Amino acid sequence: MIPKDVAYIKDITSSYMNQRTSNRKLQDIETLMQMLEEDPDNPRTYYYIADSYIFMKDWKKALEWFTKRVEKGGYEAEIQDSLYYIAVLKDKYLNYPWKECHDCYLKCFEQNPKRAESLFFIAEHYINSGMPETGMLYLKQAYNLGMPEISMSVRKDIYQIHIPSALTNLSYSLGEYKLGEEAARKVLQHQHNPVID
Repeated sequence: MIPKDVAYIKDITSSYMNQRTSNRKLQDIETLMQMLEEDPDNPRTYYYIADSYIFMKDWKKALEWFTKRVEKGGYEAEIQDSLYYIAVLKDKYLNYPWKECHDCYLKCFEQNPKRAESLFFIAEHYINSGMPETGMLYLKQAYNLGMPEISMSVRKDIYQIHIPSALTNLSYSLGEYKLGEEAARKVLQHQHNPVID
């Protein structure tokens, strides 16, 4: 560890750096498209094209390419991650009907029932829609799953902060005080001992 008085890096956002990154992503997509022409059956290329569109906030193109990635099959973790993005894009960015979003979240969960991100977003929808009891069913299941032992795209903030925080609030409003206290302790524990990504 280098002491701050010796040297440090200041990470800033600037329009120049944003433009440079966007230009690089456009070049990445161009290169990936050429790779796809040479090897159209490589599922990883589809994934990285979709990922590049996510970075560029082109939600429709990202959805299109994550959908193509799922259709290619192969590496299970990458399929699950693509299904996650499909559900989130439809729900949070493209305003698809809730029934379709709900089905996408469930499909993502069924791909890997050890991962709780999809359950959290379903719970969040029901809580925000004035259906806290239904939200609680999904939230409890998400909470009980805990942090998955996987290496690809573990969204630790969902497991360490969002799920237990939502459960704390909901538990107290529904009178499940013991569960609320347990979830609150989990949030506090993470704040004192954060897991480093």
